[in-house]
Amino acid sequence: SNGIGAGIVIDNHLFRGSLGSAGEVGFTIINADNLGFKVKNKGFLEKFASVERIKKKA
Repeated sequence: SNGIGAGIVIDNHLFRGSLGSAGEVGFTIINADNLGFKVKNKGFLEKFASVERIKKKA
């Protein structure tokens, strides 16, 4: 995968959450002006800072 993720460690144990996606931060909304979901990933961190986006901007 080339998305954005994170690890959450609580008391020396990896916390996965009830659905196994507790560290999935790529869908954090960083652009409040783009809260519409008509365009794929519009406003999400992963849209602006993923490996794919960085390669396109390079």
